[in-house]
Amino acid sequence: MQTSLTFTQNADLPVILDRLERSYGRATRHKRDAMRQLIFMVVAQGAAPSVGLAVFDRLQAVYPSWARLRDAEPRDLEALFIGLPDREKKARAIPEILKAIEAEHGELDLDHLAEMSTDAARIWLAALPGVSLSVASAVLAFSTLERPSLAVDRENVRPMRRLGLCPQGTPLSAVPREVMEGAPADWSGAQMASLSHGLGRLAATVCQRGKPACQRCPLMTLCPSSGHVAEVLAFPSAEARQAWAAKRSA
Repeated sequence: MQTSLTFTQNADLPVILDRLERSYGRATRHKRDAMRQLIFMVVAQGAAPSVGLAVFDRLQAVYPSWARLRDAEPRDLEALFIGLPDREKKARAIPEILKAIEAEHGELDLDHLAEMSTDAARIWLAALPGVSLSVASAVLAFSTLERPSLAVDRENVRPMRRLGLCPQGTPLSAVPREVMEGAPADWSGAQMASLSHGLGRLAATVCQRGKPACQRCPLMTLCPSSGHVAEVLAFPSAEARQAWAAKRSA
């Protein structure tokens, strides 16, 4: 359990990244601009990669401009989103996101993010309707912006907690900051994207809910929880979050 708020570089992170890349490869990035990556992330969230990509390609074919997609009827979008989880919610959210971008920025693009700091850009994106901090971080890391931004979700946060990459009680929204504070200062967006990708694959294959398959984990020798882990919740208790917040504000 962390008892200090002195944040120094975590010497294990470069080793963790190297082992994850050897086991699961580097993150594949499609070099989409930020707007395309944002809409793709909203569409594909929670879906199998092949399904999300197929639906996104279909969406672009039917709505070749952002203006047309902005004005689309949710029921028409929902009909295109066959096979996606939460398709009704996504069909409502996408026009709202585009309208909010135009209202805030004056244009249907995200070019202004290139002039903002990574933290400011993440906050700006996460203020859009239906856009989580995880999606905002992924847009920054996986788009042509290539920012060193860590995308964290309910799955890949589990190995982060078990590896001790963030203090106990850290809420999900604060995990990226905690992990990145321990990362080498010169890490690129590609390296952060690969860390997020590798931890996601680790969570899906060996670092599962309940009892993980520690003997098959490429990070076993680096993990303080290896071999004696209980379930680690993605969302800590209110008491744990309060304790974390008190340490942060001290």
